[in-house]
This record gives sequence, C-alpha cells and structure tokens, in this order.
Amino acid sequence: STDPVGVSDPLFGRDFFAICDEKSRVFCSQSQSPLIQKDLFRKTLKNSAVMRNRRVFVSTVPTYPLSLWSFIISGDHSFRYVKRNFRKIEGKTRHYNPGVHFSAFMLPEWLKKEVEDASKGN
Repeated sequence: STDPVGVSDPLFGRDFFAICDEKSRVFCSQSQSPLIQKDLFRKTLKNSAVMRNRRVFVSTVPTYPLSLWSFIISGDHSFRYVKRNFRKIEGKTRHYNPGVHFSAFMLPEWLKKEVEDASKGN
C-alpha cells in the first residue's frame, strides 16, 4: 500500500476503513514504522479502530527504515479455528504450527500500550 500522505491520505482515513470493513471479509494494510513514523502509525491505528477484529502485527522488513514495520489486519477471521484447521495439515509443514500463527500477533509491552493509546485517541 501507499504512504498516508498527500493524495493518498484519504486511504488511511476513518471513512475509508469503515467502507473496507463493510465490503471486505479480510483487510490488511501497512501501518508505518511505530519507531520513526509514530504520528502516522498512531493516526492509522486511531482511524482503523472502526474495523471489526482489527489486530496489529509487526514484521522485519530489511529494506524499510530501521527494519521494524507494522501492519493491520481485520475482518472475518477468528483464531478459534486455527488449531482445528491445523489438524488437516499437521505433519505436512516444516515451519508452521498454531504457536507460530499466534505469536505473529504478540506485541512487546511498549507497542501494546502504543496500540491501546492510539486506538483510544490518546
């Protein structure tokens, strides 16, 4: 996705996120660096709080500044099906398991607080 500046700014607005939530079963977007683009990160989290089941996750992207990048995902997903569905492929994967899946959404304490504060508009 693009950066939330200039002509692309509306793509990170509350109205856009509400439309995406209504029209999409699953939505995912980058939400900037929580380290060096804190204002844009907080703005994205605040505006995307209108989405159902919205979660934040981070990943290392070596080509991005400081490598730590954040993303939001929302929609008709439920973690309760992960373990049940894994039984269908158990023993067929070398890396993936439900623990790896769940750990993708575990945030360090400083980032959990940041997400909570930004979602409330603090």
